[in-house]
Amino acid sequence: MLGGGKSEPVVDTIGALQSLAGELMQMKDDAREAVARLTEIRFTDDKGGEQLRSEVAIYERALAAAGKLLVDIARLNLEERVVVIDEKRSAVMVAVWLAVLADPEAGLEPERQDVLRRVLARHLRIVDA
Repeated sequence: MLGGGKSEPVVDTIGALQSLAGELMQMKDDAREAVARLTEIRFTDDKGGEQLRSEVAIYERALAAAGKLLVDIARLNLEERVVVIDEKRSAVMVAVWLAVLADPEAGLEPERQDVLRRVLARHLRIVDA
C-alpha cells in the first residue's frame, strides 16, 4: 500500500468530495501555469519522433478530470444537500438550547427563560445574516 499506513474510512463524504474537487482544481491551475511557461508544446526525441510535452498531457487530463468531477458534484446537488444538513444541525442546536433553558435543573424562572430565548434568537439572526 502506498504510504505504508492504514487507510481510514471516509466519514464526511460530501466534505471529502469537495476537498478532492479543490485539489483537482489546484492541480489544473498548476498544470495550466506550467503549460503557459512552455516555449513549445512538442519536442523531437533522439530518434527524430515528435513528442507532446508531458505538461500538456497532464493539463489535458486535469481539465477532463475536473470537468467530470464538477459535473458529478452538480448532479449530486451537493450545495443544496449541505444547506439542508446545516439547517438540520442548526435546528438541533436550537432545540438543545431551548431544552437547557426549560430544564428544571437549570433553575431558571419562566421570565428568565423568555429573556434568554429572545437573546438566543437575536444572536441566531445575527449569525444567519
